[in-house]
Amino acid sequence: MVKYVAVFEAPIPLAILMIKANHSAIVRTNHKYIYNYKECLFVLLEYTVGIATPVFIISAFYIASGHLTDFIDASLRSNFRRLEVPFSFKVASMALHDEARVWPVLNLATLISLIWSVGQTIKRVRLDTSPHERTTFIFLLFWVLGTAIGVSSAKSFFPHYFLQMLPALSVTTAWVLSRIFSFESTATIWRYLLALSFILIQPVLTAKDRVDRVMLAINENTIDGIGMLHDVPAKIAANIKPILGENSNKTIYVVDYEPVIYSLAGIAPPTKYAFPPFLVQPPLSYVAGVDPILEVKAILAKCPVFIIRASRRPPGANNEGVYEFIDHAIARDYETWLIYDEATIYRRRADR
Repeated sequence: MVKYVAVFEAPIPLAILMIKANHSAIVRTNHKYIYNYKECLFVLLEYTVGIATPVFIISAFYIASGHLTDFIDASLRSNFRRLEVPFSFKVASMALHDEARVWPVLNLATLISLIWSVGQTIKRVRLDTSPHERTTFIFLLFWVLGTAIGVSSAKSFFPHYFLQMLPALSVTTAWVLSRIFSFESTATIWRYLLALSFILIQPVLTAKDRVDRVMLAINENTIDGIGMLHDVPAKIAANIKPILGENSNKTIYVVDYEPVIYSLAGIAPPTKYAFPPFLVQPPLSYVAGVDPILEVKAILAKCPVFIIRASRRPPGANNEGVYEFIDHAIARDYETWLIYDEATIYRRRADR
């Protein structure tokens, strides 16, 4: 996977590297700067090679496997289609609320640092002092803004998208703490450690309910090769795999649950759009460039032995046309086989 959202923060480290490379070569004459363009161009070349090399290797892999067209469509064209998807303030505000709840101190420290950096930068520019500190302020400001633009550009706001901001938030928080505490006494160091503990304890408390669920599942019956955790996709795969081994038709269809079941069961997905949101969430169907109803019809035409659905629709899974078509097919050709707390398995009837 190539994460193109990194392009929004890529110019910041490039600028810092160029400033660093050029710093020793700057000669001040009559209040004018003469820059060493040779050094800057060399850094730019190194940076470009560093970015282009992994992209070239990935492209070569897809060419060798015969899937270059899929790579271009999934990694390039889909991102341009994503730009046309309307921005939802409701989705954005919900995601920001969740992230602020998980990392409140990091976000608060970043907000303080942004306000502080602007004020200090203006002040220090006027006094013409500490160019190193000015560079630090500007770097943090644009790094955080660059990552924020990268996260927002996808307009989906999945929780893992915010991981892109975590390094910038963490460094900024450390910078804020370094401005608050001077390490001249043992007491100050202890206060610093106490502040760090406060920062780290919040994510732990937020994740406590997840940890509790894992602990409750420890005593459940184990499945060979899976362990003791409450792994419903693994249980589903373990149950359907023996039946698929006896059947000439080894097709299954995961409608809106965990697509890892395909891999766990050793079965090839019935569509290249195996990630369920591509077919049940209209915005992602548009981004993927697929007609979801036609694709679902093609999947069901393969007469999958099992259809697996989540017990509750995932957020955003609101393509009613797709669900109506699947509901009709299940009522006509399938029967309920197994029910889990998270998913239901439907098995194709013997007379169909």
